[in-house]
Amino acid sequence: MQSVIRDTSDTRNARISWKKSPDADGYLVRFGVDPDLLNQCIQLNGNDKTTLGIHILIKDVPYFYRVDSFNDSGIRKGITY
Repeated sequence: MQSVIRDTSDTRNARISWKKSPDADGYLVRFGVDPDLLNQCIQLNGNDKTTLGIHILIKDVPYFYRVDSFNDSGIRKGITY
Protein backbone atom coordinates (compact mmCIF):
# COMPACT_ATOMS: atom_id res chain seq x y z
CA MET A 1 0.00 0.00 0.00
CA GLN A 2 1.31 3.40 -0.90
CA SER A 3 -0.09 6.91 -0.74
CA VAL A 4 0.71 10.14 -2.50
CA ILE A 5 -0.25 13.51 -1.07
CA ARG A 6 0.25 16.50 -3.35
CA ASP A 7 0.71 19.84 -1.59
CA THR A 8 -2.35 21.94 -2.48
CA SER A 9 -0.62 25.23 -1.66
CA ASP A 10 2.39 24.42 -3.90
CA THR A 11 1.75 21.57 -6.35
CA ARG A 12 5.47 21.28 -7.12
CA ASN A 13 5.68 19.27 -3.88
CA ALA A 14 4.40 15.80 -3.02
CA ARG A 15 4.93 13.28 -0.21
CA ILE A 16 4.97 9.58 -1.05
CA SER A 17 4.59 6.87 1.60
CA TRP A 18 4.76 3.10 1.21
CA LYS A 19 4.73 -0.08 3.26
CA LYS A 20 8.13 -1.43 4.27
CA SER A 21 9.32 -4.50 2.39
CA PRO A 22 11.28 -6.69 4.87
CA ASP A 23 13.50 -8.26 2.21
CA ALA A 24 14.36 -5.00 0.39
CA ASP A 25 17.84 -3.52 0.27
CA GLY A 26 16.30 -0.26 -0.97
CA TYR A 27 13.59 1.39 -3.04
CA LEU A 28 13.24 3.03 -6.44
CA VAL A 29 10.65 5.82 -6.34
CA ARG A 30 9.57 6.34 -9.94
CA PHE A 31 7.31 9.10 -11.24
CA GLY A 32 6.29 10.78 -14.47
CA VAL A 33 3.43 12.38 -16.37
CA ASP A 34 2.41 9.13 -18.13
CA PRO A 35 1.76 5.82 -16.34
CA ASP A 36 3.72 3.98 -19.05
CA LEU A 37 6.67 6.39 -18.88
CA LEU A 38 7.81 6.90 -15.29
CA ASN A 39 11.03 8.55 -16.44
CA GLN A 40 12.08 10.15 -13.14
CA CYS A 41 13.59 7.97 -10.42
CA ILE A 42 14.99 8.51 -6.94
CA GLN A 43 16.94 5.63 -5.39
CA LEU A 44 16.87 5.10 -1.63
CA ASN A 45 19.32 2.61 -0.14
CA GLY A 46 18.29 0.71 2.99
CA ASN A 47 14.79 -0.42 3.86
CA ASP A 48 14.24 1.76 6.93
CA LYS A 49 12.85 4.76 5.02
CA THR A 50 9.20 4.57 3.91
CA THR A 51 8.44 8.18 2.98
CA LEU A 52 9.91 10.63 0.50
CA GLY A 53 9.26 14.29 -0.16
CA ILE A 54 9.52 15.33 -3.81
CA HIS A 55 10.01 19.02 -4.60
CA ILE A 56 10.69 19.03 -8.36
CA LEU A 57 7.26 18.51 -9.95
CA ILE A 58 5.80 20.75 -12.61
CA LYS A 59 3.12 22.95 -11.11
CA ASP A 60 -0.48 21.81 -11.74
CA VAL A 61 0.54 18.81 -13.90
CA PRO A 62 -0.84 15.38 -12.88
CA TYR A 63 1.81 12.74 -12.09
CA PHE A 64 1.85 8.97 -11.74
CA TYR A 65 3.99 7.22 -9.11
CA ARG A 66 5.36 3.76 -8.37
CA VAL A 67 7.65 2.45 -5.62
CA ASP A 68 9.75 -0.58 -6.55
CA SER A 69 11.83 -2.50 -4.02
CA PHE A 70 15.16 -4.08 -4.84
CA ASN A 71 17.68 -6.51 -3.37
CA ASP A 72 20.44 -8.74 -4.71
CA SER A 73 17.81 -10.94 -6.42
CA GLY A 74 16.44 -8.09 -8.57
CA ILE A 75 13.65 -5.52 -8.63
CA ARG A 76 10.08 -6.08 -7.49
CA LYS A 77 7.72 -3.67 -9.26
CA GLY A 78 5.12 -1.87 -7.23
CA ILE A 79 1.68 -0.66 -8.30
CA THR A 80 1.44 2.56 -10.34
CA TYR A 81 -0.73 5.30 -8.83
